[in-house]
Amino acid sequence: MIQLALKQAKTLGEFLNIYVVEATKVASSVTPYVEVRGNTVAFGETRRFEPLVKPAQNDGFMIGLKLAILEKVLGHNMQPEKVVLVLCDPTVLPSRYDGFQTLTGNKMGPKILFPSDWLAMGLSKEGGVSEIRETSSVQKSDDFLAGFRHLLEQVVGNRALNVHEAAALVQMSSKKLNRQLASYGTNASSEISHIKMRYAKDTLSKTDRSIEEIASALGYRDPSNFSRAFSNIYGLSPSQFRKEGMRLSD
Repeated sequence: MIQLALKQAKTLGEFLNIYVVEATKVASSVTPYVEVRGNTVAFGETRRFEPLVKPAQNDGFMIGLKLAILEKVLGHNMQPEKVVLVLCDPTVLPSRYDGFQTLTGNKMGPKILFPSDWLAMGLSKEGGVSEIRETSSVQKSDDFLAGFRHLLEQVVGNRALNVHEAAALVQMSSKKLNRQLASYGTNASSEISHIKMRYAKDTLSKTDRSIEEIASALGYRDPSNFSRAFSNIYGLSPSQFRKEGMRLSD
């Protein structure tokens, strides 16, 4: 998404429009947006369902991700004192964000506010093929794992998610992502498998989609491979799990 926007856009406004359109294609739990109101632009996302608990760490991660995108695109034109970071709990932000203004928002999604005249700015020459600065920001974040899982939840079920695609979500190579996850005692394959099986369990419980449909949505060409993976985790085949759930709900 980011590399596509960098290649096609000439201004920040064009970049954000392309980014939001592409992000919307893969986001299942949030709606990304860029909105202009008078002299202010809001760049953020809205959750489609209200979370039961305050998503403080996830919001902090997403603010860091979006802010790093702006920093990369704007380069030296970035003026922190003119930027407002809005999230449900600003106290989760690390000290490197002290130069930005912060506001307490709600649980429905974080956003970044900045002057609308920035939309006409040309992209920084520092952009393009060089690595997005968010990589270094993410690596230093204590909530990386929670944020990474949140990103996986946004795209699982929309395509055959694999390690390469998961790494692209955080602008890392597969090798670098696994090194980062190793510090948490896990790896990309395990995280993807966990998210897929949780998606499968929720879909089996809450919808009437066929097992074949669910398997295909998760990237399994053979439904029997999906059934084996599901059974290894939950001790029941998908069909048995669905029947058991129906029995308990009667």
